[in-house]
Amino acid sequence: MIINGTVQCETITGGGTATNGDTIPAIPTWGEPIECNIKASSGTGRYEDGVFKIPSYEVLIETQDFAADRVQLTDSRNTVLGAFQVQDIQFLDFAGMVKIRL
Repeated sequence: MIINGTVQCETITGGGTATNGDTIPAIPTWGEPIECNIKASSGTGRYEDGVFKIPSYEVLIETQDFAADRVQLTDSRNTVLGAFQVQDIQFLDFAGMVKIRL
């Protein structure tokens, strides 16, 4: 696999209600960078909740446990490409990869 960037999973910490009744906001943070291969998606889209979504990127990482709703992509020049909603995760066991469509 050719490494040309990193992917970071969004985690939400905190949130809830304080003892005095005030709302405590949840704080989104980005996890540790995972080396990956990023390519602009040329695939077809799909309907999800009545909306047709076309993925912007396909990301490959080496096989590992992976679960995220949102991720941030950074290219090999340290330019943040953006934060994206995860549309699909496929575990490609025979190839030793995880494919993430954003």
